[in-house]
Amino acid sequence: MKDSLETLRDGLLLFSVVLLVYVLYKRLLKILGKKEKSKRYPTLGESIIWHDARNASIAITLEEPSELKLAIFNTSGEVQMELLKGKYEIGTHELPMNLSTLSPGKYYLKVTSDYQEASRYFDLV
Repeated sequence: MKDSLETLRDGLLLFSVVLLVYVLYKRLLKILGKKEKSKRYPTLGESIIWHDARNASIAITLEEPSELKLAIFNTSGEVQMELLKGKYEIGTHELPMNLSTLSPGKYYLKVTSDYQEASRYFDLV
């Protein structure tokens, strides 16, 4: 009888530990899931604003302060120019782009923040 009570106690102790680990795991997933789903990435404006044939700007909205990098890539994925790199605060920022050194063609504008990146395709004529 004593052996069966000790076995039962050990089984209950093991079950309690497993249950505690499971509950902590679920709570951790919930906490991490909320952080991953928060809108902390750069939001690009609907379109590039062209001021003339080679000068444009793009609006970028940040939900949190972040280091931003703005670069232009060709369709092969090669960096054609890095337009800016710097720390930006919460809010909407209109970032200028001088594209005078680029040849006509198809390009991607890529904005990278501390958290994610966003891109926009454009044709330069």
